Parts: sequence; structure tokens; C-alpha cells
Amino acid sequence: MEQGYDEFIESMGLTYIRKQRDEQVSLNGHYTEVIVYEGEPPEDVDINGEHPTLIRGYSSEQRNVTYGWELYFPHSANFSLYKQEYWYPSMKSVKPDWDIFNDIPNSCLQTLL
Repeated sequence: MEQGYDEFIESMGLTYIRKQRDEQVSLNGHYTEVIVYEGEPPEDVDINGEHPTLIRGYSSEQRNVTYGWELYFPHSANFSLYKQEYWYPSMKSVKPDWDIFNDIPNSCLQTLL
């Protein structure tokens, strides 16, 4: 089944996190100011057959770049994963190229109907 950006974000539970605090994280060897978001995902969020109990995300102070997120799982004898991380330390915000909307693939148009 094909999955668009919105479905991917929702399936990871990232639509359920809220701002918690500001802090610094090390990205590419430099400390960067970030906003930390945390939340409990809904029960239907499933990663490799397990439900994460906490999601933590990190965005730029301007909220225009997501640097990464972490998923935390409960301890289980059947599942050895405690934490799964996704990091994009080189993510940069650029001015949008609105010309991309001149040639929208049919698969994208079908989701709008």
C-alpha cells in the first residue's frame, strides 16, 4: 500500500507530540538550539510489531526544520528494542520551489479526491 507524507507522519505518531521545552542538542559536532516535543502515541501506532510508549521530536527554533525524533518502547522479553532514533542533522530550510506544483503526479491528485 502506498503511503504519502501525511500518512507516514501519522503512522509514526508524530501528530500527537506537543512542545515541552527548549534545549541544545549536538548536531554534526555543534550544539544547536532546538524545541523538544513529546507525546504518547495512539494505540494504533505500530513500529515493527510493537507500540512505542513515548515519542520525542526535535525541531529548529523557527519550527521550519525537523532534526530528528526518538521512539521509546517498554521493556519486553519478546522485543529487544528500547529506543529507535531517526536523525537528519544536515536538514536545512530553503525557500519553497512552487514550480513543483506545475506537474503533480496522478497518485497525489487521487488522495485529494
